[in-house]
Amino acid sequence: MSLPNHLAQQSAQGIKQGEPVAQYEIGPYKNFVYFILNWKSKKAIIVDPHSQLDQAIKGLTQSEFELTTVLLTHTHHDHIAGLP
Repeated sequence: MSLPNHLAQQSAQGIKQGEPVAQYEIGPYKNFVYFILNWKSKKAIIVDPHSQLDQAIKGLTQSEFELTTVLLTHTHHDHIAGLP
């Protein structure tokens, strides 16, 4: 199985209409932050939130999503710094 085209690019593509996963490249380490999106309910899950989330959160707001859940894959500082 290959990655969807919008996730397999050289740079992150953000939210794409109808796609269940959005990707943002954030911070000096060029970490990827992912959103899992439910287009029917307009609810979103964030995976490994970096501290510089302004652009990503703006994308969610513009697409009228509500962030409801945070998933952490591990606790390196560059993957949890976006937690309050």
